[in-house]
Amino acid sequence: MDFIELSKTRRSIRRFKSENVSNDDLLKILKAAQSAPSAGNCQPWHFFVVRDKSIQAKIKGSAYNQEFILTAPVCIVVCADIKRSEERYNERGRNLYCIQDTAAAVQNILLCAKDIGLGTCWCGAFDENALSGILHLQNDMRPVAIIPIGHPIDEPVPVKRRSIDEIVTFIGVDITDANLTDAQIHNCGLSNLTIYDSKLDGMTINGKIMNNKERKANGLPYHYDDPSLMGNQFEYQDKLYEYNHTRPTEQGRRKKLLKEMFAEIGEDCHIEIPLNANWGGHHVHFGRGIYCNSNVTFVDDEHIYIGDYSMIAPNVVISTSGHPVLPILRENHYVYNLPVRIGRNVWIGSGVQINPGVTIGDNSVIGAGSVVTNNIPANVVAFGVPCRVIREIGEKDRKYFYKDRELDVWE
Repeated sequence: MDFIELSKTRRSIRRFKSENVSNDDLLKILKAAQSAPSAGNCQPWHFFVVRDKSIQAKIKGSAYNQEFILTAPVCIVVCADIKRSEERYNERGRNLYCIQDTAAAVQNILLCAKDIGLGTCWCGAFDENALSGILHLQNDMRPVAIIPIGHPIDEPVPVKRRSIDEIVTFIGVDITDANLTDAQIHNCGLSNLTIYDSKLDGMTINGKIMNNKERKANGLPYHYDDPSLMGNQFEYQDKLYEYNHTRPTEQGRRKKLLKEMFAEIGEDCHIEIPLNANWGGHHVHFGRGIYCNSNVTFVDDEHIYIGDYSMIAPNVVISTSGHPVLPILRENHYVYNLPVRIGRNVWIGSGVQINPGVTIGDNSVIGAGSVVTNNIPANVVAFGVPCRVIREIGEKDRKYFYKDRELDVWE
């Protein structure tokens, strides 16, 4: 394939056929990596070729459970041999040149694989210490990239690239005859959405490029496996783990942990265990006097607000997170988050599912097993799949507390 065409058509592949990669093809790829340029010809790299599924599973775990690392027939872990660069170039060799050189080798791997009909993905999101332990690396060997390789199931859509005039400053170069802005935008049939290849540079919406943090904050689709979004998630999950392993008699300890776990929580709140939460409750806001029965799940990638004296029955799921319907976006790990707001003195029945972006008004009751996909107003009884308003709360409820059973209290 022509090199320009090769460089333009290479894509990150995350879906692979079960077909093996031949040893001949692997050798071609490794020779391409071997041919990469390096400072002072130090060649400060080492390549671990992994076919063992048990080791690939461990590597997947070190890479925040990115599934395509395990489903690929083979992975190459590219490491920088720090000592080789440091011996010649001291600190600059250690901190810069060895990384630059291995990056050049990675690019050769990606392009060679594309040229022989294989797919790859440059994965840099991983725990270096965990991966080093799996491969038994010495202190002078640093993992730089994990590259799953295999036969692609399909090719992702073409991606938008920033224009030449946007990324280049010409000094003493006459480019008046060059067409620097002739770029096609492929939008998958959506009028204002452009899929962008880089997880860190984000995507273009109406001409504005946002990074993943900005996209998440604006309720737009973003890459959920961007390491910059992880923050202290594991620390919050550790707190949740600790909470779920308290004894029933340790009520004081539970109360203390909830104050550390939640974004805010009022007095007299009680949550039965187990409690499930993506961020350990870090984005959950409770008023006072709230009761949650066992096995409630907060998919709290975005904020969840619950008003005073609300009650949540067992097995309720409150989710702020969803995935786009467009298949190519799900394959490329896009997700969106929208906040959920539940008013004061709301009763959520057992097994209810509340979808992202939903608001439920004060005093309302959501019947067991409902799937709440749209907003529910205040002071109503609602249930069903999808959940809909059945009636207002009124005089009948002043007389009967359940079916034909009459009330004898009115406090």
